Amino acid sequence: MLYTTFYVFEFAYLILHASVYLGIRCMLPAVARIFPKRMTAKMLKELHANAHLLAHQCTCIACCVVVGVLSLAAWFGAFGDVHHELATSSKLHMEVPTALIVLEVNLAFQVYDLIATLLLSELRSTTMVAHHVVAGGAAYLVLESQDESLAFLQLHSLFFFGITELSTIPLAIHDGAIHAALDTPNANLSKMIVFLALVLDLALALVFDLFLAFTLYLASTSTQGLKKCPQLLEASFILNTINEISKPLFA
Repeated sequence: MLYTTFYVFEFAYLILHASVYLGIRCMLPAVARIFPKRMTAKMLKELHANAHLLAHQCTCIACCVVVGVLSLAAWFGAFGDVHHELATSSKLHMEVPTALIVLEVNLAFQVYDLIATLLLSELRSTTMVAHHVVAGGAAYLVLESQDESLAFLQLHSLFFFGITELSTIPLAIHDGAIHAALDTPNANLSKMIVFLALVLDLALALVFDLFLAFTLYLASTSTQGLKKCPQLLEASFILNTINEISKPLFA
């Protein structure tokens, strides 16, 4: 694997983070002078103090939109065509080129987010560090499990590393609003957003578990699949599924 997409998006995440941070630090004072009633001194102070956190949430939303849109398009494109390879080929070894892009984009984000989690005390926690290590490790293992003659877990990766990330968007918006010191979300709205994210995570995890069970069954009955499905990869998928379900509980 050359990981070209990984390096491109790793750089893009850093540029986006830096751009949002510098925009908040350098441009908002001018905005505050133009709109003094809308941009109070207290809000400006909070925005300056939380500039890195806001930049992080913006980067998080950008990643989730990219992998979510790419994965949804590929996922429903595969199921929408009755003549697609999905109708005749094993889902375990189905080739989905978009999945490799999604995997690298997600892996780049996990590395970026791990660095941000370690550097920013407000984000730093054992749970989040473990989440990024497991998620990034699983993406890396799937990428390394590919070879030129046999695809592996590409269809499942669309769901697991792309579609499931859509549930992160409401949480990122919720956290961003708090970092921006807005009056909203209030307590009830906060609970609604977290509940929405939890419902999305549970629904997505339940569907994914069906595919995971099917994948592991195929791997156990296929000589090729068994060789390409190490226990470490199985454990990574299961651990990250649990992590995805519990994610909103730590919001």
